[in-house]
Amino acid sequence: GPAATCGGPAVAASAAARRAAANSGPVVGYRTAPLGAVLTTPGSTVHKDVSASRQGYLPVLHRDLCVDCSICDLVCPDYCFVWEPTGQTVQGHPALRLVGIDFQYCKGCMHCVQECPTGALTKEREVGDLATRLRVPLALDQAGVPAGAAILSQSGWGAWGTPAEERS
Repeated sequence: GPAATCGGPAVAASAAARRAAANSGPVVGYRTAPLGAVLTTPGSTVHKDVSASRQGYLPVLHRDLCVDCSICDLVCPDYCFVWEPTGQTVQGHPALRLVGIDFQYCKGCMHCVQECPTGALTKEREVGDLATRLRVPLALDQAGVPAGAAILSQSGWGAWGTPAEERS
């Protein structure tokens, strides 16, 4: 038969062993492999510290030059800028003031420095405990909600950018 022409009983036994292993399930394969291309733990959470990614430089805020335009926050991939409410703008929007940077989340990409129109953010060499001294922690309220969400709810402005009374 075919087994005799293709290597005899040894080949047939080997094929039988492969079939038996396939029926019992793969030891390594697509059914037992870990998920691929899936982040099972978020990258920018309270428990993460990406400061090790910095390569010797960090952005430093010069508050006296800042106009609170928030361009830095728009280009930041790590959401590490800390803002505080200062009332409302002339148009009635919540007004925010940049307080500082939480360097626990800053990986030092310098996008904020490149885009700052006033030069309020500068690239500085990270020496000693500079990041620790300048760090402004992102604040969470008692319920664990980021401060920005509390600012919007207190101001009456919702996620849609219109006052709550206009949405009702």
